Amino acid sequence: MKSKMLVSCLILAFIFCWACEDEKPRRRVVAESERMEGATIFRKNCVTCHGVDGGLGMNGAANLSASILTLDERILVVTNGRRTMQAWSSILSEAEIKAVSEYTIGLKKRVHNKFTCF
Repeated sequence: MKSKMLVSCLILAFIFCWACEDEKPRRRVVAESERMEGATIFRKNCVTCHGVDGGLGMNGAANLSASILTLDERILVVTNGRRTMQAWSSILSEAEIKAVSEYTIGLKKRVHNKFTCF
């Protein structure tokens, strides 16, 4: 009886671990596809004013490589527009706006302190 209970517990533990491991690759693939979607949307719609690296500044566009806006603030700017930038809410879906906003965070250049950077 004890051996059957032990075998049953081991089988359940294996199934549980297998199910948990199955979720990790899916999450990584989804995140990668969202990042690629954000880059594609940026190249298609934003490069003209912001440039490939986010620092072009054409037509008064903000320098995205120096921006300190949070993700939520970026989503609001893309959704509603700002200054000379048009609102994209009628052109892009909420998911696309989020994806491109997340992509722009990666354009931020790291600020190096000359005394701590070797």
